[in-house]
Amino acid sequence: MKLAIAFLALLAGAVVFICLFTESVPPEALTRTRMTITEYRIRDYAAQNHRLPAQLSDLPPLSPDRDGNTDDAWGRPLVYMPQPDSSVILSSHGKDGSSNAITVRFTIPGVNLSGPTTVTTKESNDGGK
Repeated sequence: MKLAIAFLALLAGAVVFICLFTESVPPEALTRTRMTITEYRIRDYAAQNHRLPAQLSDLPPLSPDRDGNTDDAWGRPLVYMPQPDSSVILSSHGKDGSSNAITVRFTIPGVNLSGPTTVTTKESNDGGK
């Protein structure tokens, strides 16, 4: 019996160690996941409204148990660029904040553009850095 308790304690300690000292999701993977979720939200918005949202903040909120964040893993807003051909470009400036390190492009046929051709989810407070 003591051996079983010791084994369970050791196993619990290993689980706690793994949870505390390993990175759960790499930033690039988190950013790509958020971009994919944002793409599906844009597609859903377009299907319901027959147009693209003017900005990402126009997307309806997700339920509280879902990640509807439109920032990349480094806390910068995703760049949302509707194109004249009804395609959309979503970009993240990546870890360094200066290049479009992660970019996805997708097309939503049969929708009209709404608003300016390039907008972001929120104003930048870092002076363009």
